[in-house]
Amino acid sequence: MCFHTFALSAGCADGACVIWDFDTRGVAKELRDKGCKAAITSVNWSKCGRWLLASATDDSLSLWDIAQGTKVSSMTLQQTALVARLHPGSTSLCLVCPMSNAPLLVDFNSSVTHTLSVSSSRSGDAAQNARMKSSSGNPQFSPSVACFNKRGDLIFVGNSKGEVLLIDTESKQVQGLVRIPGGALIRSFSLSRNGQYLLIISNDRIIRLYDILLPVNGAAQALLGMMEEEQEEDELSIEILKNRGAKCLQYSKEFQDRVNRVHWRAACFSGDSEYVVGASAIKGEHKIHIWNSKTGQLARILEGP
Repeated sequence: MCFHTFALSAGCADGACVIWDFDTRGVAKELRDKGCKAAITSVNWSKCGRWLLASATDDSLSLWDIAQGTKVSSMTLQQTALVARLHPGSTSLCLVCPMSNAPLLVDFNSSVTHTLSVSSSRSGDAAQNARMKSSSGNPQFSPSVACFNKRGDLIFVGNSKGEVLLIDTESKQVQGLVRIPGGALIRSFSLSRNGQYLLIISNDRIIRLYDILLPVNGAAQALLGMMEEEQEEDELSIEILKNRGAKCLQYSKEFQDRVNRVHWRAACFSGDSEYVVGASAIKGEHKIHIWNSKTGQLARILEGP
């Protein structure tokens, strides 16, 4: 399910994507491929609102023209995508987070997929890949998440060791590293609309808020400037990557339910980034917590059936 300014889109179990209009509360458009009945796993709007990216359980990835109601691009991946996100400035690039592999950067124009690193070193990548293989050679479950920054020139990748990797979209290389407190598995990211803040949900039942210190415009170029100021070394060390990461992301606040210690299913910002919203579901209770992002104080709890 995904919101745009005046509409809501959702993927259905029968392979259709339904779009509702907020004004009329009715169905404005239904996107359906008659040859595909696989359940939709993820939907994502383009920034302009004209395109919709959808992934399905048959390993397909489809880009729809909403105005025309037609599919303009499609690809078949090697495994099912749990989350798919379009590049903020291009409909030819998207990020895909599969069920049992590292995130992928997918190019619709060339039909090329590039596997992004989930480790801060090359040796770590080899060890990670070895752990991801079972005795039969098939990949095992290794959760990782990814999202673009505001302009799409950087990618944030979160792994099971509680690390956030900063990857240059063009070079596909890890340029920075941030370790969240506690080192718990990272479950999801949420970027504020202005591109200045990042929310991280981890397995320790805490939502963490980070300030993005890089400029909204030219973040990758600013990171490249940091690299040029450093002394040249034969090999990138973890400490160098961590030092760069500290100049890119700054830990600000954390949000949690201190009484019930619930797991958070989702988190996001309000449109003006003044509030942080966390959604939980436990024992049949569905609650939405709303905090002031500046003070960290709980503003309200909304309870529903």
